[in-house]
Amino acid sequence: MHPSILKLHLKPKTKKRGKTRATQRTRRPRTVTIEGPWGVGLRLPISSLPIKIGSDTSLNPNQSIYPVIHGLSIPISLKFFSFTAGAAANVFAIDATALINAWSTRFANTFDEYCMTGFKFEVRLINTSGIGDGIVYFYLDEKDSGSPTASAAQASPRLDVTLNNAALPTRHQISWLARDLLDLGWTSTSNSTTPVWLKTFASPADTGTNNDTAFTTYITGALNVDFRGFKN
Repeated sequence: MHPSILKLHLKPKTKKRGKTRATQRTRRPRTVTIEGPWGVGLRLPISSLPIKIGSDTSLNPNQSIYPVIHGLSIPISLKFFSFTAGAAANVFAIDATALINAWSTRFANTFDEYCMTGFKFEVRLINTSGIGDGIVYFYLDEKDSGSPTASAAQASPRLDVTLNNAALPTRHQISWLARDLLDLGWTSTSNSTTPVWLKTFASPADTGTNNDTAFTTYITGALNVDFRGFKN
């Protein structure tokens, strides 16, 4: 691309509140945008010095604690569960310290506290033997870690997955966001916490599966985790 057709823009981050005033102060630009033809552009960060940690006279909010790292999406290790006789009653704990590979060396040794703010999973259901009939329930439970039951599954918002003999099973998505103060509290990276459980339920009597059916569920996806403070 010839340099003559490139446009260079410095775009400061500003907050618009109603009409722009002439005396409104603009912040230092954080990115430089190089625009080319056909709407193609490239945005590059502008280097900046670190903030001052600590002060001789007073501490403002940006100096008194280390900043928080928001929304770090981290893949989980593959999880799978096998079931026989057309029956399933499984509880899958959504615990960041157990699901994220090498949690201690990658995160616990660096950061002081964490908070899991959400997740997005993909579920695959594969019939491994027998007749693939019926439905398998998947639902989330924020209160109870006990085994799922037919009544609890039928009374909960759930994902109904058809059990069939397809060679390439459909990927079904399950997601969750932390919404209350209990879920959004900070936990030491040395400790584990489980704000929600993913439960699987099926039975010939309640979901129409076959008595001689065996199947496996595979779970992949990622967690969104916030981190606060560095280990001393």
